[in-house]
Amino acid sequence: MKTGNKYWTKAVLVGALALTLVGIGCSSSQAEREPLADTPQKMELIIASADSLGGKSSMKKAKTEKKSEKKASKKAMEGKYEAEVRNEKNHIVKLETNYGDLVLELFHDLAPNHADSFLARVEDHFYEGTIFHRVISGFMIQGGDPTGTGMGDPKRPGYTLNAEFSKEKHKRGILSMARSNDVNSASSQFFICHKDALFLDNKYTAFGNLLQGYDTLDKIAAVKKGANDRPLEEVKILKTTVIK
Repeated sequence: MKTGNKYWTKAVLVGALALTLVGIGCSSSQAEREPLADTPQKMELIIASADSLGGKSSMKKAKTEKKSEKKASKKAMEGKYEAEVRNEKNHIVKLETNYGDLVLELFHDLAPNHADSFLARVEDHFYEGTIFHRVISGFMIQGGDPTGTGMGDPKRPGYTLNAEFSKEKHKRGILSMARSNDVNSASSQFFICHKDALFLDNKYTAFGNLLQGYDTLDKIAAVKKGANDRPLEEVKILKTTVIK
């Protein structure tokens, strides 16, 4: 077909180039799914090639729209919770207690093994019915022990987690994992910082943060305690849910 339009020719060339990039790395004997053409790396290649053909403006527009979508998604998350979401790709879970709800972001981007372990415990309702067995106002609230004693049950969950230290500080609201003397002995017990406890940095793995429920945190921290900082009345986790 004779178009007489040089822009039509350039558009065809850009389209052909994009299709070629998508197919790179595929084998005829065993075709594997390749990243989509709009991944950052391939977008850069396509944009660079389009620039040389005169299609610079249209390709930059596509990239700008992609960035705008991400910004809009992040903005929609802002203001939804009391604390800022660290990474929109991280999972968010909710612990419903008899003192109120605790909504937590799990830092998979900083401590993937701890975040995944906690997420699995939430999904299989492991924490439901357990109590916060150790509560110290101005420090932290601790739970996650299926025995409710703080001694733990070696058969549940039946594994330990190696430390995953990061630059994340143990500030108010941080979710961290309890352990014994060995830094690689974390299991199911966790704690939420009631106040800043920076002396715990690089000693305990911070793997999440309280997004919503600071009033609940304060209520639990204020309960009356007996020996070993154990609440005189049970502070119980009633239900666990994965929000996203």
